[in-house]
Amino acid sequence: MLVCPLTLELLLTDSPAEQKGQPLTPQTSKTSSVPLKKCEPIDDERTVTPQRLKWELHCRKSSMNSSAEVVVIKVFPSSVVSNPKMSWIREGELNLLERISANILMAGPMPKHVAFIMDGNRRFAHKKNMERHDGHMQGFNKLAETLLWCKHLNIPEVTVYAFSIENFKRSKEEVDGLMELARQKFEKLLEEQENLEKHGVCVRVLGDLNMLPLDLQQVIAKAVIMTKNHNKCFLNVCFAYTSRYEITNAVREMASGVEQGLIKASDVSEALLSECLYSNNSPNPDLLIRTSGEVRLSDFLLWQTSHSCLVFQSVLWPEYSFWNLCEAVVQYQLNHKSIQKARELHLEEQALQQLEADCACVAEHLQHQGNGKPADAQRRQEALRHYTTAREARVQDFLQSLKRKRDSFFTDLCSETVLT
Repeated sequence: MLVCPLTLELLLTDSPAEQKGQPLTPQTSKTSSVPLKKCEPIDDERTVTPQRLKWELHCRKSSMNSSAEVVVIKVFPSSVVSNPKMSWIREGELNLLERISANILMAGPMPKHVAFIMDGNRRFAHKKNMERHDGHMQGFNKLAETLLWCKHLNIPEVTVYAFSIENFKRSKEEVDGLMELARQKFEKLLEEQENLEKHGVCVRVLGDLNMLPLDLQQVIAKAVIMTKNHNKCFLNVCFAYTSRYEITNAVREMASGVEQGLIKASDVSEALLSECLYSNNSPNPDLLIRTSGEVRLSDFLLWQTSHSCLVFQSVLWPEYSFWNLCEAVVQYQLNHKSIQKARELHLEEQALQQLEADCACVAEHLQHQGNGKPADAQRRQEALRHYTTAREARVQDFLQSLKRKRDSFFTDLCSETVLT
């Protein structure tokens, strides 16, 4: 048992020598003293994890004088020791107040798909005098925690903006660090196969993965294929992604389909473009949340969020809380009726535009067949039905071809991994 008065000295370890467990010299140690109000027994094997950094603490006692003892706590960076919070899928329950609040929220309309712009990792690191890499690590830990909250709120699908194509313009050191962090996280995901199956989590990665290092592409491909048949909840990770690039790629796919004769130029439509996006397997987000106080979308899901509730919150992403998420859900509920009405009107307008386009194509075809003579109403209706059926069949064949192409990209990457 420790004797009062007691001082706690924290030795923040940075040197390679200390990482190996060797004593710090006076020149290499950084010491701060914090008085303790109570005497508590301290187990030498006890592990303490401060909120600011996920550190593993190793304790030992050192006699200072006859009236006091000092506990010297050697603090090793989380990159040196194992971190149990690196898991993607967390287990845990809400506390009583959180459960009550969640039940009240779930009595109203809930978003089925929430998108996050996880902004503020670097500012958080600067605020806490941390390395940028540690800020990004804290951001990942917050993502895992947020996924747990979404699970308790019965939100089955989450999309996150993990890495923008614009992020490649950052310093080489930071980009390399983010690539390594992503590699570690997806490798960790592969180790959690049993847990992913238990919760039915399907992981999708949206973006141009050709921009990434090959080994990272291969790890991502394994994770995508491993979880592709899970269907209880969905996590979409936008990596090497921007919305403008996604839309451009969709247009390029349609142009290629026309060139190959899979579809006609007249088949190109707003609905078809939506089906050619990376996110074609997901419904559009009901709610988009951006943290850190920025009030712009930064080229994220521009097409998909045209009828979504947008919520901008000032909190930095690593400091995000369950209550911040609840606040955003309340904003969605307050605007739910207007959002649903806008979506319904848009679908009606989209269907009308498609009908008008089909009628125009049929009228041109009949005019050409009849040498300029107008066709009767019955003939026009029959021709319209025939044309619509043929168009839908062409479009479905084209989309199936596009799906096979995208699936083979991941399959080929996994095959390369086996060969190497």
